[in-house]
Amino acid sequence: MQKTHILLVILIGVIACNSPKQKLSPELQKTVDHYSHSEADTLKLKATWFLIENMGDHRSNDSKELRAYYTFLDSLFKNEKDFDRLDSIYKNYTIKSPNRRHNIFPDKEYIKADYLIKNIDDAFDSWREPWARHLSFDQFCEYLLPYRVHDEVLEPWRMLYKKKYSGYFDNSDYNKLSTIQACAKLNNELKKLNIKLNTNTPYTLGIRPSTLINMNFGNCQNFSNIGILAMRSIGIPVAIDQMIDHQWNVVITPTGPVSFAPAEGNPDGHLKFLKKWKKRFAKIHRQTFSINSQSLPFVCGKEEIPAQLNTPYLKDVSNEYFKGADINVKTINPKVKNKHILYLCDFKNHFRFLDWAKINQSKAEFKNMGDSIVYFPVYYFPSAIKQANYPILIKKNGTLHEILKPDFKKTQTMVLQLQPTPENNRGNLYVGDKYMLLYMGMSGWTNLGIKTAQSNSLLYNNVPKNAIYLLKNTSREERSNIFTYENNKQVWW
Repeated sequence: MQKTHILLVILIGVIACNSPKQKLSPELQKTVDHYSHSEADTLKLKATWFLIENMGDHRSNDSKELRAYYTFLDSLFKNEKDFDRLDSIYKNYTIKSPNRRHNIFPDKEYIKADYLIKNIDDAFDSWREPWARHLSFDQFCEYLLPYRVHDEVLEPWRMLYKKKYSGYFDNSDYNKLSTIQACAKLNNELKKLNIKLNTNTPYTLGIRPSTLINMNFGNCQNFSNIGILAMRSIGIPVAIDQMIDHQWNVVITPTGPVSFAPAEGNPDGHLKFLKKWKKRFAKIHRQTFSINSQSLPFVCGKEEIPAQLNTPYLKDVSNEYFKGADINVKTINPKVKNKHILYLCDFKNHFRFLDWAKINQSKAEFKNMGDSIVYFPVYYFPSAIKQANYPILIKKNGTLHEILKPDFKKTQTMVLQLQPTPENNRGNLYVGDKYMLLYMGMSGWTNLGIKTAQSNSLLYNNVPKNAIYLLKNTSREERSNIFTYENNKQVWW
């Protein structure tokens, strides 16, 4: 008995020594104390410290207006069947409820001990399920233990979702189904909900779990969130992976992560779907609960950084999806000094930040970048971005790196149209509208002239070769995509 007591003291002492020396809120201290008295709770105490150490910027957003929005969604999910009306419904709601302010409640200050203890106990119960037993402790902490997904209001979601979804499994399923098979079975049930994709929303914040559980339309973030909540509630370890304009889930199997589209496509079919729709992978990141100490916020120093990359809760997992190209960029803009971080952007109607690298002796190296993409090396300033070098085109399979430096010694005549879009499926110009042709140089987009469309195409003379171009409608708001001009044809990127 004395040896057991000594062992318990040693184990708890080791955990305490490895724990952060920080002043905890009374509720967090209460949680730590709860697991500090029994040898049986040693691992739960370690899990508690994992959550505390990584709470960082995890938080809830809440306000009277936000709760009114959730009530509005509850009614909409229950009663609205005409999905073609959603855009107008959202527009009317925005007009009637213009206030988008909300209050921020940091978890490290406001989370309750009872909520955290219940979550930890339930997560450990889930770890005992056959579909999670293969997880290491570190994997368990990342893929089952977290008490939240994003910035949603904290609610006791585990029992709520388990009550709804565990009934789809009988006792034999727990013995015969593998992790990936269990994931596919539950996802088949999610698909029966027939959730419609709708990217228009008054709020970009996470939806509370009790509202999300009845979702019948939403964006890919909503799909991924309901996938995590449903899967984790019954012990299936799942995470969210993302690219710049899309999110999906991955199930953590004994042989590694496998992607799937929650409520849409089962494991292994998702990447085929993306490739079918010509989604180009520049970078893929996994959302984490743990803090990535190598992330941009930790290495940027005093430099201001773009919002898209201003999070420590992302991990680069591109190598799990593709073998990309390494890009070495030399910074050649003499007007920019004292910058230590360089960025690569793409351009989809606007610049989008994809990756970053430290500048070392006027050079920056970007690892494992996706192909078939034009990258813009830029510096970030809060009011603008500035070019660091000319755009770089990575062609198929990363075999060719082409610097798109405009050549004014060699000019060409262009016959131009628009790229087909859902709104303009033939890519026709609007007769009578004015269009501006631009090319990208070291000073940014440079105007080559404005012309009025007299037909479905425009003719431009004396255009510099070997550049990236943009044809912009100045008469109306319309999506504009970039292109090169090869063999007398536009090639869209």
